[in-house]
Amino acid sequence: KKKRKKKKKEEEEGAGKSPMASPSEESKFQFEAMGLLARDKAFLDRHFGVSSVTDLEITEVGTGNLNFIFRVVGPKGTMVVKKAPPYIRLVGKSWPLPASRIRYERDYILAANKAGPKFCPKVFLSDLQKCIVAMEDMSGMDVWRDQIRSGDANEFVGEDVGPKLARVHFRTSDFGQSLEQRHEQIRTFFGNRKLIETTEQVFFKDPFYDAPLNKWKERAPDLKHAVEKLQNDTKAKAKAYILRDRFLNSPQALLHGDLHTGSIFADSGKTSSGRVKAVAFDCEFAFYGPMGFDVGQLLGNMALGSFSQCLYMKASGSQKENAKRLKCAYSLIKQIESLWDSYVSAFKQEFKEGGDSKGESSTAKRMFPGSDPAFVEDFLRCVWTDTIGFASLAMIRRIVGIADAPEMRVQTSTRWRVEAVALSFAHRQFVGVSPGEEENADVFSGCKKFCRALETAVKKCCI
Repeated sequence: KKKRKKKKKEEEEGAGKSPMASPSEESKFQFEAMGLLARDKAFLDRHFGVSSVTDLEITEVGTGNLNFIFRVVGPKGTMVVKKAPPYIRLVGKSWPLPASRIRYERDYILAANKAGPKFCPKVFLSDLQKCIVAMEDMSGMDVWRDQIRSGDANEFVGEDVGPKLARVHFRTSDFGQSLEQRHEQIRTFFGNRKLIETTEQVFFKDPFYDAPLNKWKERAPDLKHAVEKLQNDTKAKAKAYILRDRFLNSPQALLHGDLHTGSIFADSGKTSSGRVKAVAFDCEFAFYGPMGFDVGQLLGNMALGSFSQCLYMKASGSQKENAKRLKCAYSLIKQIESLWDSYVSAFKQEFKEGGDSKGESSTAKRMFPGSDPAFVEDFLRCVWTDTIGFASLAMIRRIVGIADAPEMRVQTSTRWRVEAVALSFAHRQFVGVSPGEEENADVFSGCKKFCRALETAVKKCCI
């Protein structure tokens, strides 16, 4: 009887509390983070200018869905330490997730930075047993999504990310690796299958039926008609299944796996010259898959960022603010083109030069010892077909599913109207693209066509 009373009291005290880690757990994770740094006295002196971790300041700064992020500050330098708990932080212990995901993030960063310098933060130290990685502090940059929310998004991120992503994809694919190298890498990253399963669920399954985790009813219940139209569309469901098969069974290259506007740091500068403009982070969903999934997921989130500017215009009433928002919306559309254009150009250049010299025995090099423009054009057209499908899914899942686009969280009754237009746009793009549809067109025309349609839809919302 006493046990029952105690349990009831604990349940009452816990009602309404966040499912996140308790303060004691956070303190434990913080202790583990400092323990990692304490092991290397020479590193402490070199990086921070201290001889003991007691001379460092540590603060939990994480705002993401999965992990705990600690910022460590010393007299000479700073660092970020990332701890992966064995569950999804946003949901809590009711949704377990292997903490070993931190290993795949570290391995992706090392591979990506080798292929495309400065694509990700530098890794300094790691303890895979405790699932902790210490890496470069990028707090001097902004999360690009935050810039988009403010209407002051860096205008050169697309052209900066495109070539870096192309180099990573090319050099970890059949073009840049031998079959033996690729199979070894594919086996390694297949261990990240729990996160692959999570992506499969939220992208290819949940949005297409009345799944318990879908949150559109809570966020914007007036979306009912647009959501039901999507979920009753057998053509859309068939397309989702086909792309699901492509996602699971086409290990073309090493992917970031969760590349969107919220997983890119952007410089706050307004010019195209000078410093590094973009750095990708939060790579724990890394796996071998179709190249178009990375490109498409980022492209779809950029499109949603463009739509979101309409909400701020409707909430503002200021002519000056509305002009800024419209400029930001059109800038993001322009950057979709520059992302794809720069990706294609860099991929072609890699093909022409042969990519990483360590891939001398790759199948592609034996078959195409010289440059073959027609072949690479055909290949990239296929990547674009995948890209537009995955981009549409990225938009659909953000509107219908569990995790929305934060830039859409504007206190206005018109949110559902903007999201309804965005969802209808994504739905049309999704079912309207078929393999080989534009096989005689140049590799850039599909993106131009998408951007013109997007511009028309956004203008419909904003003006």
